[in-house]
Amino acid sequence: NNRLKEFSALYDVVKNERNNYVNHIQASSQALAEMKEKIKILQNEVEILRNESVGKDKVLAKERGAHQSSQAQRDALRLDTNKANAEYKKKQEEVEQQIVEI
Repeated sequence: NNRLKEFSALYDVVKNERNNYVNHIQASSQALAEMKEKIKILQNEVEILRNESVGKDKVLAKERGAHQSSQAQRDALRLDTNKANAEYKKKQEEVEQQIVEI
C-alpha cells in the first residue's frame, strides 16, 4: 500500500511535468507561428518599400536628366544672349561712328 502511494505520487509528478511540457510546447508552437506570420508580413512590407524605392529612383534619374537638359538649354540661351548683346554693341558703335562721319 505504501509502495502504491509512492508510485501514485511519482505518476502524478510525471503527469504534471508532462502536462507542463505539453503546455510549453503548445505556447512555443503558437509563438513560432505568430513570428512566422509577422516575418511574412514584414517581408511583404519590405518588398513594397523596395518597389517604391526603385520607382522613386527612376523618377529621380528622369528628373536629374531633365534638370541637366534645362541647364544646358539655359547655358546655350545665355551664350546666344551674350552674342546678341555683343553684336548689338558692335552695331551701335558702327552707327555712332557713321553719325560722327556725317
